[in-house]
Amino acid sequence: MPRGSKGAKASLRETLDIHSSVSWSKFLHEGIDAHFNCRIADTTPHFGVESSALLSDYWIQTGFLFPFVAEFKCPASLNAVAGYTKQSWRYGVASFRTILPTLTKDQQQIWMGFESDAGTGSGIAALALYHSGGVPRLRVYCGGAFNGLALDITAALPADYTTVWHTYTTMMTKFGAEYYIDNDLVAIAVVSPNLAFTDVTYPPYGILRVDRPFTPDLTVILEVAGQGEELILPIAPPEVRINHGQALPPRCYRLYQTLTNDLLVDTTIVVAAPGDHEVATEATSHPFPLFGYAGKSINFRASEQGTLSVEVMKQTDNWREYDTMGVTQDKVKTYSFEGEAVLARVVYTPNTYPCTISEAEVMLR
Repeated sequence: MPRGSKGAKASLRETLDIHSSVSWSKFLHEGIDAHFNCRIADTTPHFGVESSALLSDYWIQTGFLFPFVAEFKCPASLNAVAGYTKQSWRYGVASFRTILPTLTKDQQQIWMGFESDAGTGSGIAALALYHSGGVPRLRVYCGGAFNGLALDITAALPADYTTVWHTYTTMMTKFGAEYYIDNDLVAIAVVSPNLAFTDVTYPPYGILRVDRPFTPDLTVILEVAGQGEELILPIAPPEVRINHGQALPPRCYRLYQTLTNDLLVDTTIVVAAPGDHEVATEATSHPFPLFGYAGKSINFRASEQGTLSVEVMKQTDNWREYDTMGVTQDKVKTYSFEGEAVLARVVYTPNTYPCTISEAEVMLR
């Protein structure tokens, strides 16, 4: 072996590997600027004049014992400081553990997630905290073709988000994106040109319709926009983790009552009696995504026999009955989809009351 070839091979291997993941040990070894490009915007009216910089000038860690001490700072001399990974991530997973700052000025923003650099040109999938109309709002964004769409999920913000550490995660998938706060799914983006249905609001999770061209191969963004006021995000490099994920990860969704954080399991269906007329009630689940999955099945069980109806969202923005089936008392009913649908939900009407649901879940693979 020629002299020095072993060292040359090691150097080449390290060069090829340098962007293979973003983790604490890699930051320690290679530094912030080896993994991130930086874009800054000055305070010129409107969006500011943009230029490049070193992210290590604005993202500085001073404490190396847990809990780590660090600041990602947008100084008062700038409108925004944004870091973008040098690598793009196909079906990436990005998690940020931080205490979000208190925003005080309209258009102040914190961005965490994926974006094909500025302008959402070929894609964006990110969480954004921003100040609008005098109040903080949390949105999820997804889209492309220089047009990102948004869904407000402010109600999902933890009450203590400005004082306690929480983890904010965006996960790219074949059908779009998933968004999490801590371990809770708070939103799903479903992507396909020409989609036509009304967004589903949070809780228990929002569903954003994205009818834009979109790539699942995106760089990661972490941006602090103070809009001419100093704004600091207390996040240390060890609290940022990025890696490749799966195109279509298997999923098990527990079914919720529609637009609530209450599970269908343990829900008791009773007969309401408004006035002099008894009206039999039913239980309707929150919508769940099916788009892109070949294997789709529902497991359901209730204390009384009845009828389980499966409804699907059509691109006329209407729920249509897809199939119905009988459910035997205290027996698990498993239903497998043979066709395709973007979203679905179930409606259960028992034959006798009261009736308690004991199983309600969807399996996707």
